[in-house]
Amino acid sequence: MTDSTLTARRAHTRDRLLDAALEIFAAKGVQAATVEEICERAGFTRGAFYSNFESKDDLCVAAFRRFVADAEQTVRAAVDVVPQTLGDEAQLPDVLDAALGVALDKGIAAPTRVLAQLEIRLHFLRNPHLADKAPKLGGTNAIFVELLDNELQRIRFGLRLPTAQAIDLLGCVLESHTMRGSDPAMIHALMRDTLKAMIVRLDGACQA
Repeated sequence: MTDSTLTARRAHTRDRLLDAALEIFAAKGVQAATVEEICERAGFTRGAFYSNFESKDDLCVAAFRRFVADAEQTVRAAVDVVPQTLGDEAQLPDVLDAALGVALDKGIAAPTRVLAQLEIRLHFLRNPHLADKAPKLGGTNAIFVELLDNELQRIRFGLRLPTAQAIDLLGCVLESHTMRGSDPAMIHALMRDTLKAMIVRLDGACQA
């Protein structure tokens, strides 16, 4: 068996363990979840778990890093559908619909994902010893700030409030309505309307 085969198999095992953990975290929280449950859900032994993660805390850090990487890929895919120029402001709702459609199709509003991410964040807050190991949310936000700023400037638009705050507001809309069980179409519409209300022309002309 080649090293590449072993690496692929290890990555597959690691991903299955992470997927299983997220399902359990979403259902009962990080604190209540056990390594045994995660292994059973993934179909592996404790040995497989500990060959990939030092502990449940280590798994949480790995899961959050995967959230960040997935989110960055999702945002990049969403901005790729934005046209090179946007001459008519009337096009903006359709452009936002298309970009958000890409993001939602990639599962950013999936209840398991949203709930598991919230549970992991709470776990970080409740365990100060993880502060140095946990990914920095500020650094993560900076990636999205740069992506959104660059894209808006390219099509000659800006935001009514600091970009980091706008991203936080969109995140709150997404998380709150996902937890309420709102259907994907409603979440899509709410995020589109929230983002549209924050956008202005760089020449100062406000959106209608």
